[in-house]
Amino acid sequence: MRARYWWDPVSKKLVDHPPQEQQARLQILTDSPAYDGLRTTDGIDISSRKKRAEYMRLHGLADQTDYSSETMQRNREATWTELDRTRKRDLVEAMKAVEAGYRPRLRKGTDE
Repeated sequence: MRARYWWDPVSKKLVDHPPQEQQARLQILTDSPAYDGLRTTDGIDISSRKKRAEYMRLHGLADQTDYSSETMQRNREATWTELDRTRKRDLVEAMKAVEAGYRPRLRKGTDE
C-alpha cells in the first residue's frame, strides 16, 4: 500500500496520513441527468436511453458512437453477408433464365 503524506503548514513538515478505509457504496444506476426532460424539436419525449434509441431507430438517425471502428466493421460484415445472399439469388435466377432459353441482346457493332 502506498504511503500518503500531507503538508502541515504549522510544523512545516510532511506528516504521515493514516490510511482510510474505503467503504463500498451502493450505487443505483439510473438514466443520466442529461436525459431528464429531454424532448426532440418536434416535442417527442426522449427522456430515457430506451426512448431516445427507439426514436433514433424509427427516424433513421445515427449517434456518433455508431461510427466506431468496431461498429463499422460489424456493419460492413452484415452488408456483405446480405450482398452475398442477394448475389446468390440473382445468379440462380440468371442461370434459370438462360436454361429456359433467354439470350441477351447484343448491341450493334459487337461480335456475334
